[in-house]
Amino acid sequence: MKTKSFFLTIAAVLAFVSTGETRNNTGTIIVYSPCSLIGSGIQNWRFNLNHGSDLIVRNGTYYRLTVLAGNNIISHDNVTLREEDPHTVHVYPGQTVYFQYNDNIFLTFQVANDQEEAARTVSRLSPMEEQFDDDSGD
Repeated sequence: MKTKSFFLTIAAVLAFVSTGETRNNTGTIIVYSPCSLIGSGIQNWRFNLNHGSDLIVRNGTYYRLTVLAGNNIISHDNVTLREEDPHTVHVYPGQTVYFQYNDNIFLTFQVANDQEEAARTVSRLSPMEEQFDDDSGD
């Protein structure tokens, strides 16, 4: 009985340690679109993280993504009339990187030049809580 208890304890400790390592190996990317008159007529801006499923950010909103530390790719896969335009974003463990849709007529996007200002801007925006996979509003 002591042997079984010993192995269960070891398994529990290993599970706990591996969970902690996973949490410590993540960061955050926040994709945001500041309030803009140029973007006010557009309902959804679609983008992808690491060529995954479509995600949406709207004018005046942000989308928080928890990612593994390292290189991640933000792109426009499967977006009508847009090139993929992939951007590699390096995230360190525990770091938050702000990725901004620029408020110009071409609606380009990139890592925000001033990360502190981006954090202040995002604090005034609304979070995107739900994502819908529909074909409307590209």
